[in-house]
Amino acid sequence: MEGIYALGIYKYLVLLRKTMRKVFGLMLLSLLFSCETENLVPELKFNGLIKDGDLATTVPVSNIKVKIIYYGEGTDYISMDSTLTDSNGKYSFSKLNRDGIKKYFVHVDDEFIEKCNDPYPMPATRIFIFPKDVDELNVNHDTINICLTGKIKLTLTKLDVTAKDTLTISPVVKTKSADIISISSKISESAQWTNQFFTKTVTSVEYKFSLKKENGEVTGWVIERDIQPRILDEIKIEF
Repeated sequence: MEGIYALGIYKYLVLLRKTMRKVFGLMLLSLLFSCETENLVPELKFNGLIKDGDLATTVPVSNIKVKIIYYGEGTDYISMDSTLTDSNGKYSFSKLNRDGIKKYFVHVDDEFIEKCNDPYPMPATRIFIFPKDVDELNVNHDTINICLTGKIKLTLTKLDVTAKDTLTISPVVKTKSADIISISSKISESAQWTNQFFTKTVTSVEYKFSLKKENGEVTGWVIERDIQPRILDEIKIEF
C-alpha cells in the first residue's frame, strides 16, 4: 500500500515538473516576443551640426546650447530637450518613448546668436516657428549656420502723461553695402523695446527723433550707435 502511494507521489512530481517547464517556456517565449515587438518600433533620432556663419568659410562651433522642441499634430507642444555641441560642433537627441511626436523644431539657445539670414540685416524673430516633419525610420539631420548679433534697447518715458506730445522715431540701419531706412514709429506714451542686428552685416543704427509738442513746436535730433557682438546698448529718451 505504501509502495502504491509513493508511486503516485512520484508520478505527480514528474507531471508537475513537466507542467512547470511548459509554463516557464511560455513565459520566456512571451518575454522574447515582447522585446522583439518593441524593437520593431525604432527610437526617434535627431542630430546636426552648428557652424559659424560669420566666417568666410563656415567652421563647426563647440559648446553651443541647442534646444529641440517636439510637437504632435500641427503645433501641439509635447516636450523639449537640450544639449551642448561637442568639440566638432555636433549635437544629437533620441526619443525612446515617441509620445505621439510628429514634428520637431531645433534652435540655438543663446540670446545673442541667431540663424544666419543674409541678406537681411535683422534676424527673424523666434515667434514664427515652422516645425519639420519627423522621419520615423531615418536620422533627422539639420545643419545650422549661426551668426552673432548685437542689440539696442530703447526706453522712452513720457514725463507728462496728459500732454498730447508725439515722438516720431525713424531708424536707418547702416550695413557695409547700403543704408536701409526702416518704418517710422509714432509714440504718444511711454514704451520700451529691443532691436537685434547681425554684426556681420550691420555696422551701426541711426535713430532720427522728431518731437512734436501739443502747441505745435517741433524739435529734432539724431542718435547713432555702433552694433557690437554680444553687447546690449541702451538709448533712454524722456519727452
